[in-house]
Amino acid sequence: MKKEQTLTQEETKTKKIQIWNDQCPINPFEEWDCEPDLMFKSNGPHVTKYGKGDIVDFIREKATEGKIIRHQKAIAEILNLDLDSYEDFTKEEKAGDINYEITYADMDQIEELCELLKIPCKNYTSRGYSQGDWAYVLIVLTDEFFERTGCDRKNSEEILEGTAKLFDQWAWGDVYGFSIVEVTTCNLGCEHEEVTGSCGGFYGTDFENNGMAEHIPEELHEELKNFDTADIKY
Repeated sequence: MKKEQTLTQEETKTKKIQIWNDQCPINPFEEWDCEPDLMFKSNGPHVTKYGKGDIVDFIREKATEGKIIRHQKAIAEILNLDLDSYEDFTKEEKAGDINYEITYADMDQIEELCELLKIPCKNYTSRGYSQGDWAYVLIVLTDEFFERTGCDRKNSEEILEGTAKLFDQWAWGDVYGFSIVEVTTCNLGCEHEEVTGSCGGFYGTDFENNGMAEHIPEELHEELKNFDTADIKY
């Protein structure tokens, strides 16, 4: 009589990465301490402000009496003011009133005032991935920002571009997370997957340099480097 052969179940374990779109990321301009002040509006007149201070208050502080008197024609043109109406004002009264008018400046006027007062800023239109998605954004590098972060003023342009990129990623959902999946495969054809770790809040698809690689085991770095963005789970 022929003896039946008994198969022994053997298991192998491997790991893989899953990357998914983070639907609930934090707002870096509220939660982080290293981002500049900014304001934006989208599909309406309402302006949203983020930052540790107030951009308009900062500009008013920089617009000293001496600067206002020296640049009064340019400032009046920016703010649509009639300098003839200040004919009976003293120099101090004129400077004080013009400074107060800055309170009512719109985003375009604030940008022009920043340029006049040599305050680093960036004003641009951020566009989303769907038709009609847009935001009008103004980023301003205040003195408080440089003091708080220790950033070099020489790098202002780089900082502004980096902040604009981060805003675009946050505003239009270009934020991701990863899961480490342990795959158990047996020689009988069965397979089991288990998530052993995950983390979200990584901005942009440059997964090697957006901080994601620092949280992933080294043996999976090559897989991360070659990850196909078409495999992102939404």
